[in-house]
Amino acid sequence: RLSHHASIVMYDGCNECTVYMGAPTEIYAKFVMTVVVEEDISRVVWPSSPGKGWATGVHRLSSLPNGNPLTTPDTKATIEQHGPYQHGAGFPAKN
Repeated sequence: RLSHHASIVMYDGCNECTVYMGAPTEIYAKFVMTVVVEEDISRVVWPSSPGKGWATGVHRLSSLPNGNPLTTPDTKATIEQHGPYQHGAGFPAKN
């Protein structure tokens, strides 16, 4: 084993959402990921998937926490679209 928690590679704030400051999803940056960072500074944190990363709060090269408040970039331009999810069509169920 390389560490006490070898299966934890990184922490991700939320899946299939984008964290924006000033929006309801900012709770992931201001509370959830802030608590995670307070408990474990040895692992990479990422705001969301899809996401553009952090504007502040992590080292730019490694994404390891640096002790500053976590904030996301100001831009709300999307980097990825999950069309069926965003438009409510979904995918047909297959058994």
